[in-house]
Amino acid sequence: MKYFKRVRHLSAAMLTGTTLVAGGIVSAPAAYAEDADSVSRTSPEGGFGYGGFVNPSSDRRDMDVCDGGAKDGRRAVAMLEVRGTRYEVHAAGGTGDCQFWEDLPTISTGQSFRFRVCLRNGPGGTDVYCDTWQYGIVD
Repeated sequence: MKYFKRVRHLSAAMLTGTTLVAGGIVSAPAAYAEDADSVSRTSPEGGFGYGGFVNPSSDRRDMDVCDGGAKDGRRAVAMLEVRGTRYEVHAAGGTGDCQFWEDLPTISTGQSFRFRVCLRNGPGGTDVYCDTWQYGIVD
């Protein structure tokens, strides 16, 4: 499954010296076509989240998020907004947990989007340590 290849690839890149900045990943080669990657800022306890919005084929859109770093009691949340609709994926199982949403509905080629990853305290908590929004057009 491509999702697991992508997560392993991104995790390996983060552990082997990929440069992280406030705006996200500077370099992390994609396993296949990707629209956006995002890495949250690191919490004071050392936790962070990372995820992506991807196009494994011309008629399918996927989104994933992982909780990484030290245990901080927060979940990682990936947020995708397309034409006024927000899609969220939560990695709430602690450090090392990854979740994904395969085949997001009603997202077509050519639509504008924005994507980012934040940390959140609980399912309805406030988003904190967010990356900046990543903007693009769906491929």
